[in-house]
Amino acid sequence: MRKYLIIRSVSFQLLDRQLPEIMKYFGENEEYHLLTHSHSINRAEKYEKFSEIIDYKSKGDFSSGKIPESLKNKEYDAIIIPLSNLSGAGFLNVFLFSLRIKSKSIFIINSQGKIKRLKKSKIITKAIFSLFNSVISLLLTLIFSPILLILLLIGFVNSLKKK
Repeated sequence: MRKYLIIRSVSFQLLDRQLPEIMKYFGENEEYHLLTHSHSINRAEKYEKFSEIIDYKSKGDFSSGKIPESLKNKEYDAIIIPLSNLSGAGFLNVFLFSLRIKSKSIFIINSQGKIKRLKKSKIITKAIFSLFNSVISLLLTLIFSPILLILLLIGFVNSLKKK
């Protein structure tokens, strides 16, 4: 029996629509664990399909620096990340979080129910690209903010001169 971890990063309503696709793709008789935030534990326990509900005690978003102790010694055949969109935009923190959990592979299921494997190297590439974009944005802000301020001051001084 294979063991899968689903990281609940979407609403339960969307997860309800994605679960049949997950079961069809990976198999009905496999072992499924669900990682969810503390405030959702009661709701998650109503699902009979999950053999274990893992509490993500942090109140914030999934963070690669906050892996639950109970996951540190476990290994999964795959991690499954449900998405609330088609592309996975906005889920980089969950992807990075998934890299810190021992697994053979990582899969995503988009809002339309399409499942695809996500290469670990692609997650790292996305993280590097995101960091690069943040640095470029910061540099451009530091360069152009003073220029804009100077232009505004020149315009203000010129308007005062005309009066």
